[in-house]
Amino acid sequence: MPDTRPTRHVVSRSILTVFIGTGFGMLFSGCGNTDSAPEGVASESASSNSAGSQTAASNSAPVPSLPPVRITPGVLNWGDVLPGTTSDGSVALTNLGSTPLKIITVQPGCKCTTTNGLDGVVIGPGESRDLIASLDAQPSPGTRNVQIKVLFDGYAKPLEINGTAMITHPVRVRPPYINAVDETKSTGTLMLNAGDKIPFEVLSVDGKPPRFLRKEMSQKSSTTHMLSYDINDHLEPDGRYRRWVVIETDHPTSPLVEVLLRHRNTSLDVNPGFKQTAYHFNLGRLQPGTSTDLTHVSHEATSTGPIGMIIAEQEGVDIQILSQEVDEESDDLSMKLRVTLSPDMPEGFHYFPIRIYAANNVDITLPGFVSVRPEPEADRAPLEQTERAIQR
Repeated sequence: MPDTRPTRHVVSRSILTVFIGTGFGMLFSGCGNTDSAPEGVASESASSNSAGSQTAASNSAPVPSLPPVRITPGVLNWGDVLPGTTSDGSVALTNLGSTPLKIITVQPGCKCTTTNGLDGVVIGPGESRDLIASLDAQPSPGTRNVQIKVLFDGYAKPLEINGTAMITHPVRVRPPYINAVDETKSTGTLMLNAGDKIPFEVLSVDGKPPRFLRKEMSQKSSTTHMLSYDINDHLEPDGRYRRWVVIETDHPTSPLVEVLLRHRNTSLDVNPGFKQTAYHFNLGRLQPGTSTDLTHVSHEATSTGPIGMIIAEQEGVDIQILSQEVDEESDDLSMKLRVTLSPDMPEGFHYFPIRIYAANNVDITLPGFVSVRPEPEADRAPLEQTERAIQR
């Protein structure tokens, strides 16, 4: 009778290749910037069930189930993160099985997230290892949802870790955007709240006097303000609405709080061949004759080429390109800029277009805004948490 062991060996290797290929293929997914939390968080009970049914990986083919690993806490929560900053968060991975587990790879589903090097790490039975993830927050406020997948040796299904963050200024706006997609919803209310409990005044909304829901609160310093809005106050001469409604305050670290206006006539003139990380420039608070440095990132630098020119179409605002650098792995172009105001720049709120021209005949126009005001008091103390919370 012929020996069939070589045949079985080849078949086993083929099955192993298919399962591992499937596992790696499942690792690649995107990240979201929405207002709803992701589903499918890996739970302790699900991992425990997996541990009970399967405690050891097969030597011939990956097990078609989740590895016996508990994620603690169940969701990686970065909490409140300032726009444009980096924040670290972590979860513990605990081996609930009876045999060691080896991590093949850790794959974040978004370029905005990086993790500590756990590739090749072995977690013994009952042991835990911390997975540390760094989130690079987008420049605009909003919710950021990220999924990180961890593939273990011997298991076809990767472990899924869901992460979430609220990208927000110290002064937070609720709701986080104005939803006027339904044209019957042209008016509404915005609540501003200082998460750091530092009282502030609302100076303007798009450079116009704010509409306070409670007139007795107008021009008073408080940690909470209620504003009413009408999107028709933000209509441009060309018949379109401003993409961002900008609230100007005297808060020490939140001079400008941008609120996205969602309407079919607020679309930017976006060039699909010239993609940006941020589609606006929040320049914060500056004084006449001063400057600030910032970084702006565009994508697909190989096709667009270097940035040739950037112009602010606002008298008294000059933008200088200090340097440009391309990340060969991501093909992102990082551009360091210096924005300078003229000494005679008038005080107040300014909203203006900024045009970016790339070498390969592509360009884009993005809105920029700045608050030209004196620096507020730096030693303003937070209020004690004795104010009655607003019930919603």
